[in-house]
Amino acid sequence: MSKLDDLLAMQGELIQDFERVRLLADDEVFIDEFDLDSEALRTPKLLTRWLGLLGDHSLKMKSFISLQKRFQLERWKYYLGTQTDKYYSEYGIMHTKILKTDVNTYLDADEYIIAVKRIVDTQEQIVIFIERTIKEISARTFHIKSAIDWRRFQSGS
Repeated sequence: MSKLDDLLAMQGELIQDFERVRLLADDEVFIDEFDLDSEALRTPKLLTRWLGLLGDHSLKMKSFISLQKRFQLERWKYYLGTQTDKYYSEYGIMHTKILKTDVNTYLDADEYIIAVKRIVDTQEQIVIFIERTIKEISARTFHIKSAIDWRRFQSGS
């Protein structure tokens, strides 16, 4: 399997991971309106769990950003013709002489760079989703208090 296939497989795994995180959020953010006291007590535990997830996924995103920078440098050297012979034997030789000013155009269209960028973008969306979920979990206490106040109002107390 080539590096490109590995990158595409990694992106597929990230998309599945994102789906798992979304399903987990759907399950955990739900407030049981008939058991508000237990839901209020469950909020700190949820917050701790999601903050841990945020930490894990933020670190993963940083490692993907480092990977993106490494690929950017490798491919830049490739297009300039300064890469190692081993690299050229693995990825093929560039038969066209590219001007230094045109390298960025080639990098923008490079399939490896695009694949790594998609990985970084997907991971960034996971982190953003987790951050928004944490905000929603933090707001649970206000929603629960509002529900309790509404029930008191309806019962006339």
